[in-house]
Amino acid sequence: MPCLSDVDMAFRMHYASYGLIGYTMKIIRGAARIARCHPRRQITLGAFSQAFAEHVWSERLDDPNPFVDSFDCDKAPPITLPSARTYVPPAAPGNRGVRLELQA
Repeated sequence: MPCLSDVDMAFRMHYASYGLIGYTMKIIRGAARIARCHPRRQITLGAFSQAFAEHVWSERLDDPNPFVDSFDCDKAPPITLPSARTYVPPAAPGNRGVRLELQA
């Protein structure tokens, strides 16, 4: 298993998750599930790569997969937080009294 305390691996994980615990846990849990199906039951960089692709990358197709061997931490493009990418249009002047009901 790649050493999670290694600076290179820590950068990859932070880059992949924006430092957000939700994305971090999706990646780690996904890699653990993948490793359970592997004959040697080891979490590898490939397992992290696959977990990132399955659980996170589908939401961020523009970003590179930081767990592939060819990813260079020193030349990684800057990332933009999801909140900076989301555009919420301003409310129309006449709709201020309208109450929205959100359903899960």
